[in-house]
Amino acid sequence: MKRPENYKRLDEALSETIGSKKHRTDFDHWKRTHPDAVEMLTSRARIHSRSGSLLKIRNTIMKSPITKFAAAAVLIICVFLGLNYFYDDSGKAYGMSDVPTLFYTANTIHMKGRIYFPEVQDPKKSFVEIEHWLDLVEGRWRMVVPTTYGGQEGFDISLDEHICDGSDYGMSIDHKHKQVSFAKVSKFHRNLFNHRNVYSIMQLLCSDIEGFYEYVKIDEETIDGHTYQVWEAVFPQVVNEYDSKVTSWLSPKTGEFAKAIIWMRKAGEDWKKKMEMDLVERNVPLSDEIFNLQIPAGYTSTNTKETAQNKPISSFGGGLNNYRLWTHLLFVLPDGSLVLCWSSEDTEIATSQQELFKDLKIGGEFPKLPFQVDALNVSYKGETVTFTGHHLAYTIKDNKFYEWSIYTSLKQINPEYAQLLTFYLVYSDNIKDPEIKGSFSVGIMPSILIKDREEFNEIFTGAIKELSDKTDISQELSYASVMQLARELRK
Repeated sequence: MKRPENYKRLDEALSETIGSKKHRTDFDHWKRTHPDAVEMLTSRARIHSRSGSLLKIRNTIMKSPITKFAAAAVLIICVFLGLNYFYDDSGKAYGMSDVPTLFYTANTIHMKGRIYFPEVQDPKKSFVEIEHWLDLVEGRWRMVVPTTYGGQEGFDISLDEHICDGSDYGMSIDHKHKQVSFAKVSKFHRNLFNHRNVYSIMQLLCSDIEGFYEYVKIDEETIDGHTYQVWEAVFPQVVNEYDSKVTSWLSPKTGEFAKAIIWMRKAGEDWKKKMEMDLVERNVPLSDEIFNLQIPAGYTSTNTKETAQNKPISSFGGGLNNYRLWTHLLFVLPDGSLVLCWSSEDTEIATSQQELFKDLKIGGEFPKLPFQVDALNVSYKGETVTFTGHHLAYTIKDNKFYEWSIYTSLKQINPEYAQLLTFYLVYSDNIKDPEIKGSFSVGIMPSILIKDREEFNEIFTGAIKELSDKTDISQELSYASVMQLARELRK
């Protein structure tokens, strides 16, 4: 019996950072219409004592060494983008409730620093320089990220690059093997990846929205004639058994940083430096040359733009042995109900699942796949809220079957608030093999908010077309039909 597995690597999620004009949330409106939630968030974000609140990142997706470094990278990104607005010229302190707005108002971001490998004895391999350029308006990005290798020759580190120029193509550069590969990246993918990246950062920073942390001012330092306040936050067990600590040098006058460092340690051990960022620029011009998809001299390409394959939608999931469960997309509808696109399969059987999807009824039972997502649970204001699921539709893309299920609850959660939460699968199985035992946990984030009919027709319908060989959409999946079904299921 194999151990349960979780398949989504955070380093892959980081490499999918993309920008877009789309799906920018009006959090100012949300704060005006939800003063109770704002009060809860700002009270948690006030800086007062060294106690601090906990950040609990799900350790089920933190397995590989490079993933740990990726998680550290995300935390540093959040610290810079969030803390950069703790003060304005009037001395007003900003709380964590401002973080979503900060992410969605940035047009460009340029970051530079290094990742450390303190366990490596060779000083030439003890750290690598990293750099990220993000153009959130034009949908362009370039990310320099480390990849670790282990084998008979020992530990080695290589730098990879992932680039998109805002077109329908992206390029990955493997510097260790001097190889380049291209992938097709649709407009829907660019919008989706941007949305996922922003919320992945916020969720990693804050865990669920009720887990906003507290920073503590521990010192003041003068650097190059400027006074900086030194702020610190500790996150117990941020990556498996590792604690994490972030130290930031912040100017109370300008909100600019001198530097920020992230540390990690095992229980009982000393803190070790894992990452240091000494340059972060927001809303700066980024030249077209940065995002050039030209193959470097001396490198070979495994394919061309003409032969590039469509980049698949990233999936979160788990499984037991050869039985897998994947979640692909989660939508929050205007009335607070949810639509989840998911799939399940036996990887050792190549036969079509067509028979399992025959005679399904809208609002009825699920197909009898290896696993089925019966409900979604979410923690909201101290209690667990359950959204019960029913079949909505299915699509087929390249012989893969996707189930689209609708989930409703009598407990109302404001949609703009719900999109910030992590939903956990409540699943059952239809596996007949008695030797298959065990369980796994899957948390879904981020969800995609659909605010009105126009967004439904553009975003939701676009997602269905993306995961379907067909180009037409049935009347049962129209905005009016889906919203009517949600109302009926609540009765």
